[in-house]
Amino acid sequence: MLNGLNFRPQSNPQVNSLADACCQHIRLEGDPDVDDDGDDNTTPLGYHRGLYFLADIVEDNQNTLWRVPIAVSEKIEDVYLTWFYGRASMAVLEHDAGMDRVLAPKGTVTHQSRIPNKRQKTNDVQFIRGQEIEEDNINLQLGDRGVIVRPLAREAGRDVDEHQARLYPEPDQPENLGADDKVSEIWRQVPYDIFAVGANGARSKDPSHILLSHHARDNVTWDTFKTTNFSAIFERIQVRMVSEEFWKTTLFDRYFPPKGADIKERGKLQNFPYLTYYRNWNTLMNQLSVEDSKIVRKGLLTEFQKIKWLPHGGSDRMWATKTMTSQSWKIYPIGSNGGACPQIAVNTATWNREPITLGIRSADGMEEEEEEEGDED
Repeated sequence: MLNGLNFRPQSNPQVNSLADACCQHIRLEGDPDVDDDGDDNTTPLGYHRGLYFLADIVEDNQNTLWRVPIAVSEKIEDVYLTWFYGRASMAVLEHDAGMDRVLAPKGTVTHQSRIPNKRQKTNDVQFIRGQEIEEDNINLQLGDRGVIVRPLAREAGRDVDEHQARLYPEPDQPENLGADDKVSEIWRQVPYDIFAVGANGARSKDPSHILLSHHARDNVTWDTFKTTNFSAIFERIQVRMVSEEFWKTTLFDRYFPPKGADIKERGKLQNFPYLTYYRNWNTLMNQLSVEDSKIVRKGLLTEFQKIKWLPHGGSDRMWATKTMTSQSWKIYPIGSNGGACPQIAVNTATWNREPITLGIRSADGMEEEEEEEGDED
């Protein structure tokens, strides 16, 4: 409610169209063209009564769900709906929702392997997998070292207590996790998050740079990052062998920034801000004292140093694909042609000169080229 008093709705046609469609619609007084049973000649009420009033909500008995009336929802143009859902056309949106379509407008169908990496937040891995993977659980014994996670600042008062009592009746009170559990949750989340924002080709019809299937990306673990056998992951990459010092400082700071690290303006940092682990990590840093935050990062660094590779990226993103020409970079497979492909950092301290093996995209993962439509005679 406070946000509603201080911030006005976004000024763009997509948002305004949805707001108009979802608010109450009224008939204009004295309009001779208004049919008593018709809804066509109505106008959105919007904020004309001082507050925003939602439209009537209809219960769809067949599907046991609630929705706005069809007469209202049909007022939203298709182009706005596709914008909200991040799809190129209504045909693609309906197909993704399980509705059959025979044809879509030309140029709107994307490659089936592309990763939806433009989401505002990645999913929590606990809702993706059936059970925890024991190998990714870590215990840094932070509690034994006196690390205390301070509670976040929240509203207090009788109403808050009563609300909590309704949400969490005894004995199912929300669990206050200690530092070890929080860090372990964050660590388990990282592998999934990395591939959830994996790099795609430049054009919508280009495949993803990642060979892993959707199921495989959902179930990736830290074991994936402890080998340079990329036969199931990449077909082409740019590799930079980085020193132990670079791995421990520059790269570690990018993935797990210290408490009080400088923030960046919106748009200046890609991938990281939209990862669940990254947000939870920064929240944890805010809940720790300066000294405890150093203890946590030092403990996590011991696990970070066991990894053999990570997306190299840069100070502004996790995944980068720009072609690098300096001698410190090498394109694999050796002898392959240049072109955009993921930049990978290999930790020389744990590499042990293991061969770097690449895979080949299967025929099933390649999109058939659409025949160009010629003019009819």
